[in-house]
Amino acid sequence: MITIYNVDDTSGHSNEYEAALQLRDMIAAEWGMVQDSRADHIQIIPAAKCLGTHTTRDIDLLVFCNLGWDYKIDAPREAGSGIEPVYFRNLCLTFEVKLHRPEQVEFEGSNVLVRYSDGIKSATDQSFNQTVSLRQYMKANGISPPWITGLIWLRNCPESVLPAIQHNIIGGDATWETVLRRVLTNLGPRRAGGRWEVSATNAERFASIARASDIFTRKLIPSNLDRRRMEEVSKRILRGQQYGEKFGEQLLIVRGRGGTGKTVYLLKLAHDLYRDRGARVLILTYNKALVADIKRILKFMGITDRIEIRTVHSFMLRLLGQKGLKVLPVPCRDFLEEARYAAYKKEALELLAIASAADTEVVISQSKDDLDWDYVFVDESQDWPIDERDILFSFYDPHRFVLADGIDQLIRTHKHINWRESESVRKHQIITLHKSLRLKANICGFVKTFARHIGMGDLDIEPNLDVHGGRVLIIEGKYAGDRDLHTRLMEKNRSDNNFPVDMLFCVPPQLVDRGPGGRRSKVGDTFKKWGYAVWDGVDDVVRESCPNDLEQLRIVQYDSCRGLEGWIVVNYALDLFYDHKAAYYEPTPEEAEETYFDRAAAASEFALRWLMIPLTRAIDTLVIQVTSKNHLVTEKLRAAAGECGDTVKWHTVR
Repeated sequence: MITIYNVDDTSGHSNEYEAALQLRDMIAAEWGMVQDSRADHIQIIPAAKCLGTHTTRDIDLLVFCNLGWDYKIDAPREAGSGIEPVYFRNLCLTFEVKLHRPEQVEFEGSNVLVRYSDGIKSATDQSFNQTVSLRQYMKANGISPPWITGLIWLRNCPESVLPAIQHNIIGGDATWETVLRRVLTNLGPRRAGGRWEVSATNAERFASIARASDIFTRKLIPSNLDRRRMEEVSKRILRGQQYGEKFGEQLLIVRGRGGTGKTVYLLKLAHDLYRDRGARVLILTYNKALVADIKRILKFMGITDRIEIRTVHSFMLRLLGQKGLKVLPVPCRDFLEEARYAAYKKEALELLAIASAADTEVVISQSKDDLDWDYVFVDESQDWPIDERDILFSFYDPHRFVLADGIDQLIRTHKHINWRESESVRKHQIITLHKSLRLKANICGFVKTFARHIGMGDLDIEPNLDVHGGRVLIIEGKYAGDRDLHTRLMEKNRSDNNFPVDMLFCVPPQLVDRGPGGRRSKVGDTFKKWGYAVWDGVDDVVRESCPNDLEQLRIVQYDSCRGLEGWIVVNYALDLFYDHKAAYYEPTPEEAEETYFDRAAAASEFALRWLMIPLTRAIDTLVIQVTSKNHLVTEKLRAAAGECGDTVKWHTVR
């Protein structure tokens, strides 16, 4: 059977959906029996989304073919062997669809250049990027990618104008056999069972086609917590605010401690600008897990075109890789190596120092979809190095920036960066958030008490008295040693009308295994043995995609938990995480030169402050597990618990 997916109320008017209908008719005209066959599955997905990938998010047409019948074409094989039948078993195809007329298209060999009002773009590059994104997305979802054949479909150009060399281009008057011959040219058959076959997978990975199609055709359903966040993001925030009238004319800084809702505040502002002004808003962060989390919410809300969240590094790679800068080598394989990354940024700033506004506009115009933004929002701005700030200010007006500034939440640096000190900033305004929007009142009270015991004083974070309740559970010993406890937490989560995906499990690096297949958490391994589905975000590839199943338990390393939340949050081995942060603490050059500098004390203070981030992720139930009863963290938790009475329950697992 042939199925077209992702059809909504407006899809019938889109180029992608019209192309999907045409492709379906082309297939049916040649393989008529496939429409009624239960053994054959051809799935056509217009405007498929690969959220979280670095190259491109959208695939105009994505096609999966799993064939149980003998579908073939006759084609010349080896020299002197004549014409032989070639059989098709399964295919994975991407189509870059263009409506350009022949006079708007140029060919440089097999490279397809299409003319737009703002310049010329390479459809060949776009097609290649589609295959790269699809491969990344499959890997992020735990699928070994099949061979992906990328095709360019010029629907308004006849086959007669296409180059007379080997290529991956389809004309508007092509047939399904034409498509198969292009696939055959690019994929190539292999000898199997005494005949020639074309297959996107080998026998061992045959099921990967079905698994890959499932992640695109499965309907994602928001949980109650997702709906709550969507409702919060949709609330208007600019109307009635004095700074709303000056928006875009001054640098805006949203300041607050963990749990006060800085990231949600950014999303609300972005949604207001998108809804009321049609603005394009870019949100930048260092946290891959947060990127995946926000993309999930934006996808549910149907906003995937004018609000985009990216990691800083992926955006810098795109920006510094533009031809107008000529900073990065092609290909650039060492971009994230610390010394090389610093050198690339330094070289870019040297070039930008002598560049004009017209020069930077040219760089942006080379990739408008990726670089042309009306506003730039920066999450956790206190952690940014100055050179990255200066690069962004060279391309975008500083007064069209909104910064989320996390007080006492430094991770990448030990010095709080001052964005206002840039010479290009003339006006600014600070909005300070005091009320805890995430933590229920009891959890907020415990966190404030713990902060006082570790020397942070009285945190200026107010409990949200409109949200009563909340509880804290501290486990001394192995979490996995009491499976009944985990079962009760799962039941509590269900009884509160939540799904497993609404829980969050944070782990230290000591509980992560590294192997040739990537990273995986020991916690995730345990959950899988217990029969649970897992989104194991400790792996870099997995962390680039969002959970696609409500039954998945989310797991991240502590370093990736900032900005995330869960109805129930379990902080595994918090004492081991303290040890990790203290061991890897590096003093600033100024601190190292101090005569009486106490590195051990500074490292301890740094590690203790880091604990405040995972402790402010929970909404209803905060679970903290420690491995040692004599550890400093355990002592501080016990002291705080002693002051909070019935809010905190201490549970020892022998």
